[in-house]
Amino acid sequence: MRKYWIELLCIVALVVYLWEPAEGVPTLVDQESVECLSRALYHESRAESTAGNFAVAQVIFNRVKDDKFPNTVCGVIYDGPHHSNGFPKRDQCQFSFYCDARSDQPTHKKDYARSVRLASWMLITNGWVPDITDGAKYYHATWMRKFPRWSKKKKKVLRIDRHIFYK
Repeated sequence: MRKYWIELLCIVALVVYLWEPAEGVPTLVDQESVECLSRALYHESRAESTAGNFAVAQVIFNRVKDDKFPNTVCGVIYDGPHHSNGFPKRDQCQFSFYCDARSDQPTHKKDYARSVRLASWMLITNGWVPDITDGAKYYHATWMRKFPRWSKKKKKVLRIDRHIFYK
């Protein structure tokens, strides 16, 4: 019986992932969370493979489940020190796209639509996907000239595309 439910969940998730809803169609997940996760995936991993996108999303979900981080997707993504006016302190937040002083508005519609589908899939299944990161809660890009100080204190789990994941 359990196998039947897992297969059904996989089919539903795949349909949601591939489905491109028309505007105004009600969805099964919180739209604010979809927007937050979509933007994070778009800016952090749009040039990556599907595995790379899932890995970045999984890091966010792994953090949501950890008491050391905020308990919502948006909370995790926008975590970090802010100025008194509400703007994030440059280059001090958890996800670089949020505090790099550049616009967070997506410019590539096709890539963003893919991010929305993946974010919707992850949210509708509550992050259910085999965790290929083995519980990673941190990552950074491989192209960085100087790796973050914290990377020496964490256990390297794997590399996917242009990111190295740690726990």
